[in-house]
Amino acid sequence: MKRIAATYYGQVVAFLVPLKDLEEAEKDGAISKSEEMSLSDFRLHMTECWERLQVDVDCIYVTYHTRRAVAFVSPRLANYLPIPISEVAHKLLAIESGLIKLENLLEEK
Repeated sequence: MKRIAATYYGQVVAFLVPLKDLEEAEKDGAISKSEEMSLSDFRLHMTECWERLQVDVDCIYVTYHTRRAVAFVSPRLANYLPIPISEVAHKLLAIESGLIKLENLLEEK
């Protein structure tokens, strides 16, 4: 599965990732607040979900028949994701607001 940067008014508000991409973040306890919702609920409340991912929710797990299928992850957790951040760094609201330092995202692990 591809990793997709979700944008809202030109800013990256979340990353759509497969569940396996979050194993390290979960193991490290980086995901302190998460939510689960069905795809239809997510679609109905998409704008609110984007706002929550920017402020207080680290991850929204989208479910299909009560099983987690994929996750939308806050840009705050971008350093845990195996995606090329350099391509979207200029669109990350978290970088513009000082929540994330760009050099931390570009470090190789």
